[in-house]
Amino acid sequence: MLIAILAALLSGTINNDCGSSESNNASGTWTWPFEKKIEPSIGQKFGNGRGSFHDGVDISAPYHSNLLAITSGEIIYVGHLSSANGTAIIEKAGDYQIIYQEFGGTKGYGGSVDVKKGDSVQAGQKIGELGHLDGAGSGDHLHLGITKGDAIKGQASWDKDDGTWLDPEKIIAEGSSSNSSSNIPSSADKNKNAKAIYSYLRTELHATPEAAAGLMGVWDLESGFDPKSVNSSSGATGVAQWLGSRLTALNAFANAKGKSKTDLGLQLDFAKQEFENGYKSATSKDFKITDVHKATKAFLIDYEGMANNPEQWFLESDNSGGPGRYQRADKWYAKFGNMDPAAGGAGDIAGEEGSTDCGGDDDSSANGDILDVAKGWIGWFYYVQTHPSKDLGSDLKNPAKKGGTDCSGFVWLVLNKAGYKVPKNMGWFTGSMESDAKGDHKYLKEIDKSDAEPGDVVIVNTGSGAGNLGHTAILESKWTGNSTKIIEQGGVGDSVNEGTFGSSFASLLSGGSVTVARPIK
Repeated sequence: MLIAILAALLSGTINNDCGSSESNNASGTWTWPFEKKIEPSIGQKFGNGRGSFHDGVDISAPYHSNLLAITSGEIIYVGHLSSANGTAIIEKAGDYQIIYQEFGGTKGYGGSVDVKKGDSVQAGQKIGELGHLDGAGSGDHLHLGITKGDAIKGQASWDKDDGTWLDPEKIIAEGSSSNSSSNIPSSADKNKNAKAIYSYLRTELHATPEAAAGLMGVWDLESGFDPKSVNSSSGATGVAQWLGSRLTALNAFANAKGKSKTDLGLQLDFAKQEFENGYKSATSKDFKITDVHKATKAFLIDYEGMANNPEQWFLESDNSGGPGRYQRADKWYAKFGNMDPAAGGAGDIAGEEGSTDCGGDDDSSANGDILDVAKGWIGWFYYVQTHPSKDLGSDLKNPAKKGGTDCSGFVWLVLNKAGYKVPKNMGWFTGSMESDAKGDHKYLKEIDKSDAEPGDVVIVNTGSGAGNLGHTAILESKWTGNSTKIIEQGGVGDSVNEGTFGSSFASLLSGGSVTVARPIK
């Protein structure tokens, strides 16, 4: 039954009648930020061409030309950045952050911004219009920058050739930088592939949950689970980035099966053949490992053959400072480690991609302890912006039912009770919560909305987030946009209550920044 479900899932035959906001043709597509008929011209190029380093490319086009997203992703920032010479739009696409700046989006310059933070965009979708010069250079143009780091922090390196910034022309032309895959799967595609891979490793190769996650940590960094991934410099192909004689063997295997070598199901069958034959003696023990990090390193050495290449291990972080193989493996273990691939796992796969239930009522979560605490306090507390209010009592793990707190205080109390990390004495507010989720990760870590589970935290801020400029709540369901179920203090009531994201956060959504974060234990 599981194999049949996997086959249908991977071939795309499982569907539902609910519709989809995704475009299958957009995944992995890169395009120019202006319509081809405009024939935009390239001004200052990327690199050291004019005596000093330039962190992107300047592209000129006629006034009021449509500004287009160059690939599919999520808008993570819209606003004024003095370091970016005015209004900037930042898009996250896989491991990349893309910044659109200097296009005259600031009020009075004639341009426009047609997206907001949290929007999903497809390659070629209009995100604004070109206005007059917005603070730098000469002539109406867009400055386009691409980095694998943080685009805002990267502004400090705009004139330094330190590896922070990548050549946009090359990435658009090739579909990738020289050391990454040619396609970037959408978050939904990546999660679908990840679930299929995990189930396959557990059922077909009898891997422990830890071993399956360890191998996934290796493959995630290699390809992002994109079976169409092709390294533009080496030609390495597929989820495992097969190369040389192994790539030749993959091609022969695909021809014998009458399938494309970029079919995920075929690549998993090919990997199984490798594990059961040429790599059996080296890897059979690896599938029995019960430590995620030990499994990650074991597969990296025994299957990827990197024993003599420690400079390519990237265990703690990748070559741009992003998540390394260990962190990626930990993520998949946290997501799938408790899933029964032969029973609940199969249903999970069918439910995610093939269910006809369009609602957001799935209350299952690895953060069930958070949700249990939050639900147990519905109807508790009165609203007051004091941290902590004295009438909560001295034991904040067991606060007084009739005590007072606000939205961020309620989230703090829940996480504290559930055993998660929180600052001392309720020492945060929605602004500092967002900052921590995006930066230090002491208590929260930002996640994609598509990865959100019940028990995760949503934060919306306008400006600093202080006082009434911000709101936060605990998710009661997976993310479904405005219909997402939440548990909050305040919002639409004076005590802890259940609501929906769209109604409880309505006053902040126009111009507010939306952050979804996972608590750290």
